[in-house]
Amino acid sequence: MAENQETPEQKVARLEKELADANGIISEQTEQLATAELRTAGTLPVVKHEKEQYRVLVPTFTDKTGVKHTAADLAKNSTLIAQLVAEGSGILEKVEKPEKEKASK
Repeated sequence: MAENQETPEQKVARLEKELADANGIISEQTEQLATAELRTAGTLPVVKHEKEQYRVLVPTFTDKTGVKHTAADLAKNSTLIAQLVAEGSGILEKVEKPEKEKASK
């Protein structure tokens, strides 16, 4: 056997270490992503319309008439919320209720 060839046991050990290293990186990135999502989720409001909740997905937008609105303004404007919901606007995303809550209703 040549000096630089790995034995099957050495190869398994090397690959297991590479896998552990990769899993560690994935774990770190998953934590960072979750933290970033929480940070972003906390800055944009959730609004209500007809007993449903909608997450505002953008900090600012311009309506069909050319008027600029902020997410904070939208949270106070039920008429505009109703209009966006009726239009199926991509500015709002319906917040799905957890399965537990759905089952209890």
